[in-house]
Amino acid sequence: KVIVIGDQLLTDVWFANRLGYASLFVEKLVPRDHWPTRINRIIETPIKRYWKRHHQLIPLEENHE
Repeated sequence: KVIVIGDQLLTDVWFANRLGYASLFVEKLVPRDHWPTRINRIIETPIKRYWKRHHQLIPLEENHE
């Protein structure tokens, strides 16, 4: 079994789902993106907002122990 973990909807998650793999979308992993990634982030922002409003993007609670 395969699960792809990625921080970009338009590349990592889309590609995984297109290949039939499960995917896990995580928050951005780096403090600053390269310019092509910044463009992707602009495009994916409304998608993330929509998912959050419709409870399709569920944040994991952080454990601060």
